[in-house]
Amino acid sequence: DSTRERYASAFRNPIYDPIRHKPLLETATADFLQILQDPKPSHVFYLKCLQSFALGLGWISFPIVPPKVWPKHRPKARRGITLEEHQRLLTLTESAEWKLYLELLWETGAAQTDAATLKAEDIDWQARTVTYFRKKTGTRAQITISKKLETVLSHLPTIGALFPILAQETAHVRSKRFARQSLLAKISEDVTLHCYRYSWAERANSAGMPERFAQAALGHSSSAVHHAYAKKAIIIAPSLEDYENKVNPPPPAPSVAA
Repeated sequence: DSTRERYASAFRNPIYDPIRHKPLLETATADFLQILQDPKPSHVFYLKCLQSFALGLGWISFPIVPPKVWPKHRPKARRGITLEEHQRLLTLTESAEWKLYLELLWETGAAQTDAATLKAEDIDWQARTVTYFRKKTGTRAQITISKKLETVLSHLPTIGALFPILAQETAHVRSKRFARQSLLAKISEDVTLHCYRYSWAERANSAGMPERFAQAALGHSSSAVHHAYAKKAIIIAPSLEDYENKVNPPPPAPSVAA
């Protein structure tokens, strides 16, 4: 349902007016290029979806715009939010619920909607795990409750939604609130709520966590997607001597008889 609403909202954009009421068979390449003069990446994406949909159903025999003519998409560079930036946001946060929400994002790396809609029933205190299914992909995410995460969860409701107010808000509203606080905290505009997800992946990679564990925690079914999230992690290799001693510690020295 959320995907259907997102598409309906996108197609209401006035940028698609040149083709909105035009018969499909009369739609020419020039009509598409008029829309693609100065488009946002989302405009190109949804226009491609329309063309693929028409081709898939056999409504048109050839692409209206050939693949090589489409504007090249150059995605913005993404990075994880730093610990210092996260702490700055916490000091400026007056809402207890919002503060706990940011701390949960830092400890779990959950996507903003997944975190906001978590319920107490998703927590298994006996197994010490938090388990949920991604809203975007439906994949399962599960993470062990650490001591810091336990402290955060202990301040949240034990029945129903963990964040009753935030769960009722849309992702757009939460993003706007984060953007306002980031401006006050003098954090660059390229940092968003989703950067908590990048940060967790980068920290897990730097700590040497096996990739399959990090994927399970973030709910990534694709290793390629996980690589994209963790690619900016800084990893410093230990000396071979230290690593060998850690893996195969030397035997204890024999005790000397008195």
